[in-house]
Amino acid sequence: MAEIVIDASLALHATMAGHEYNAQARRFLSDNATARLLAPPLFEAEADSNLRRMISALKIKPGAAAALVQLLDALPLEIMQDAATRKRARELGDRAMLDKIYDCTYAALADLRGVELWTADKRFYNAVSGALPFVKFIGTYWNHERSATGVLDRLASGGAIGNFRATSATLRRALGTR
Repeated sequence: MAEIVIDASLALHATMAGHEYNAQARRFLSDNATARLLAPPLFEAEADSNLRRMISALKIKPGAAAALVQLLDALPLEIMQDAATRKRARELGDRAMLDKIYDCTYAALADLRGVELWTADKRFYNAVSGALPFVKFIGTYWNHERSATGVLDRLASGGAIGNFRATSATLRRALGTR
């Protein structure tokens, strides 16, 4: 089974209708429905912190945030703790000359596993793309050759959240999108 590391930004874009890269993130997850999705423990705190920041900035309503948490929790994502990740994150941060290491934690996990990291964080991608070619930007993803069925569609048809379509419709209304 293929493995892919995803970061919190990609997961949030996939679950939030109206986000800039929502279509690409949803398609990516659908196209990779059989892949083993991985993230470091940082994922949970980062995703929750970003949701809290959006609530505070009044970008989403608290009710919509609860539905988003359900969607995030339903993603078939394996949180992977590896003792070597922290050291490798510092090394990659040095290599890419970054002053913040937390995004490199995702890259370190991908590097140690020999797989790609997919992100919706354009600033991080631009900063590391030359030094870390296994980091991929979801904004460039679009694969019309693959089926649109996958992770999110399985959730909609009785997976971890059997009511995905209703939840998705609720989110669209809460966010004021179609």
